[in-house]
Amino acid sequence: MTSTSEIQALIDRPIPTELQPAIDEYCRWERAHVETEQSRVQVSVPLYHYTGLNALRGIIGSQSVWCTDYRHMNDPNELSHGAEVAKEVLAHLAIQADRRVRLFCECVDGILDIRNFDGNLAFYTASFTAQRDDPGQWKRYGGKGQGVAIGFSPSMFGLVDATGLQPHEISFVGPVLYDRAAIFARHDAAIRAAATIFKAAADRHPDIMADKANGLPFMDRLAKELIASPLIWNCITSKEHAPWASEREIRLNLR
Repeated sequence: MTSTSEIQALIDRPIPTELQPAIDEYCRWERAHVETEQSRVQVSVPLYHYTGLNALRGIIGSQSVWCTDYRHMNDPNELSHGAEVAKEVLAHLAIQADRRVRLFCECVDGILDIRNFDGNLAFYTASFTAQRDDPGQWKRYGGKGQGVAIGFSPSMFGLVDATGLQPHEISFVGPVLYDRAAIFARHDAAIRAAATIFKAAADRHPDIMADKANGLPFMDRLAKELIASPLIWNCITSKEHAPWASEREIRLNLR
């Protein structure tokens, strides 16, 4: 039986050169996917940010909007709801898949724990909405009606462009999804893409993959690429339908 320390030592080994093209293929898919998703977001109306008067003074004084660390958002289930749905996708795919893909799904599931992100993930977000006069948001964020709803021109959001940037450099504007089926479908597309690439690499290089010293670091690296983007993007823009759906939130996310 292989010990935990021995497994970690294997995971930390370099990826064989024969398997690197599969990582590169996934990174190309991910880049195209993120850029396609971003191109679909066309902000054509003013978006509003509810806040208090002190924050308004800070925004005007600095001519900037401060983003909030995802760990300090108002929703106590921030990120975890999206991760929960992603785990459902992984379990669903594993039932249909062969042994190798099941192992890959188990690997992703094991890493996709929000406790692993604390201290390892720097992710910040600012919240907006097209609703300029929403009672719930006045109460939650607008100083119980004593604050403001600051309107921002659509042109401000048009400045966010993912073209030519690395995943860790990307700013992303996107609507929050509240429908569980829609969240599931978005995760499913990314997970299936990675699983397909993983299986193709295993089919091309069965002898190399049979050696744990090769297969484990490759599987770990691909799983982390999948989680880093786009699963994290998906999770940070996924919320439970109640009580948040009425906000119709649009987020500006920064890493």
